[in-house]
Amino acid sequence: MKIISPLLILLCISFASHAQSSKKLTKKRKTLLTKIANLTLNKKQITQQSKQLASNVGKLFQDNNPELINQLLSGVPNSSGRKQMLDDFSQLQKRMGKRAKEEITQNLNLYKIMREITIKVYHKHYSSKELHSLYKFYSSPIGKKSIQLAQTIQKDSLNLSQTKIKDAVDKIKIKLESEFQDKIMDLILTSP
Repeated sequence: MKIISPLLILLCISFASHAQSSKKLTKKRKTLLTKIANLTLNKKQITQQSKQLASNVGKLFQDNNPELINQLLSGVPNSSGRKQMLDDFSQLQKRMGKRAKEEITQNLNLYKIMREITIKVYHKHYSSKELHSLYKFYSSPIGKKSIQLAQTIQKDSLNLSQTKIKDAVDKIKIKLESEFQDKIMDLILTSP
């Protein structure tokens, strides 16, 4: 009987876990999840991040990489031909930088990706009843304010906790350094 009990518990946990993760994504549920995602995601901010990403990737191509250039042209003697190749390479980098930026801008819909991820994550972790409650909350004035302030609150909390932790670690460090110095002095004074 002692062997069966743990197996039975494991089986129940496994079944409950499978039942939880295999919720049906009905059309009605997906509509609700999409509404929640649209409320919680900041489209303007995500669009700015997408533009910044495109710009950064473009700059990766446009940045002159002298090591790469020298490696590519290692067999080419110093001549006007080499100078022309360097100029051509520089122009190619600029064109590829613009092309990369265009590709990302045209083919990477960061907002759509974030919305799909939000839908999947909320679908996985919330029941239908909880989703309705969340939608109602996020649609309320306090819910909208919570969404608006979420990143600021998280950032402030992180900064404050880092300061508190640093202060606590500094105090411990001072205490241990003092204790270490006292023990060294004891060793010096008691050694023959």
